[in-house]
Amino acid sequence: MVVLAISCLLTSFRAGALEPDYWISAGPVRRSGGRIQINGSSHVQTEGLRAAKSYDYRPDGGGNTKEYDERTYEDGYVRTDPGTDNDGMTWYWGYRSSSQRHGDELHFHNTGYKQSVETIRNDPVYSDARGLSTHGAFISGGCGLWQAGRINIGVASGIQAIWGLESSLRCQPYEERYTKERYEVVHVYDVGDIDMPGAGHEGTEDGPFDTPPVIPSPLIDNRPDDVRRQVRSREVWSAVNEVSLDAQADSYELWLGPRIQCQIWRGLQVHATPNISLNAADLRATRTEQFRAEYANGTRAVLQSWDESANMLGWVWGAGLAVGAGWECYNGIFGGIEGRYAWVSGDIAMEIGPNHVSVNPTGFDVMAAVGFRFGARRLASANVNSDFRISDPISTEGSAASAGSQAPTSGGRGPDMPTQTPFVPQTAANPRVPPVSDTAKGEQAYRLLIEVARATKNKETVRHVALTMKKYEPEEFAALVEYCRRRNSERTSVAGR
Repeated sequence: MVVLAISCLLTSFRAGALEPDYWISAGPVRRSGGRIQINGSSHVQTEGLRAAKSYDYRPDGGGNTKEYDERTYEDGYVRTDPGTDNDGMTWYWGYRSSSQRHGDELHFHNTGYKQSVETIRNDPVYSDARGLSTHGAFISGGCGLWQAGRINIGVASGIQAIWGLESSLRCQPYEERYTKERYEVVHVYDVGDIDMPGAGHEGTEDGPFDTPPVIPSPLIDNRPDDVRRQVRSREVWSAVNEVSLDAQADSYELWLGPRIQCQIWRGLQVHATPNISLNAADLRATRTEQFRAEYANGTRAVLQSWDESANMLGWVWGAGLAVGAGWECYNGIFGGIEGRYAWVSGDIAMEIGPNHVSVNPTGFDVMAAVGFRFGARRLASANVNSDFRISDPISTEGSAASAGSQAPTSGGRGPDMPTQTPFVPQTAANPRVPPVSDTAKGEQAYRLLIEVARATKNKETVRHVALTMKKYEPEEFAALVEYCRRRNSERTSVAGR
């Protein structure tokens, strides 16, 4: 991985740093906080589509009611005769049915048709889904490069995938209502003062002077005394525009950053990892729109429909901070939990039809990890007395005899180490080295490490073995390392002589 190459480069420049400690881990991720936003309009709204036209077919047979005019009705007529211009009266009229008589009134009818439209709803298409939760997985690795007491500083990198960030939108942004009416325009004439002829009367222009004469030919006013409008039927129906949009996104992240780790108790450690990241989002969307009529009798008809799809892969920079805890349980195998906030610098967006869809995968992660540490892993396979404790009481006076009698040999060529070299920490030259409680602890640790090295034929540093055994307190660790290095140097010098 990227981190292995970087760590190799870094280790070639570190002065006085300890041997690198490599690790790799993987596990599931739960992401919360993602966001998908949808906005825009619809084809119906942007294109100004309508289900039907509005109209008003007014009957024009009744003429101008303010003037003398020729009036034709569905059930009769009232026209002008030679004397109308003088007195406004006419005998040139007729009617068909006795049902037109209403007391002293005679009604004439014409039918009109009207359809009006009313916009009920005209809203934008909008959805802002926040706090979306989904799942994913990660794999990460790193290398410890430098240690001071309980603190270990290194570098880490990882790849994380978040799948199935989803948001769905169902809305009816536009609706219009149509009202269709059939109405009658009624012209009312006063006939109370005349000798009313029977139904079917048909006056002529010359009336009683016609050939043959029309008798009787009563006079009525050419202009109606009243105009009324009566709705005979009404039908209401509507047209609805429905939009459905489904958006999905998968997020992929490559991150890199320093890792700060603190050993708090034997195999238990906590860590923090700030990082920068390169994020890719695979955004996909499908969209359907339907404009349909819903009639008064309950039937429906699709007037127009649209089916669309789009996808886009976008890239954006980001940053994050992870904190967690881990427990190394056996021979380099460890487990842990981690919380992480991942931030991206902008949205990844695309257009689909008249809509704009964007995704921002910023969110909080909760992760469970299982991993393996190598390079400086535990040498638990060595034949070491598991009951050994650094705090076992061994007198300083007895350490020389013990060292001389128990020190392993090198095939009969001489002792591997001198009988006694008192341990005096160089605290003045190296103030970071804490004191060890007594020489015997350092001497016994050194003997144990020699046994481990012989049993495993392992040439790794004392630090790695000490960490593996989990027997030493961090305060004693640096002093033990210094002591054992010095003893190793003396052992090599003796063997050379």
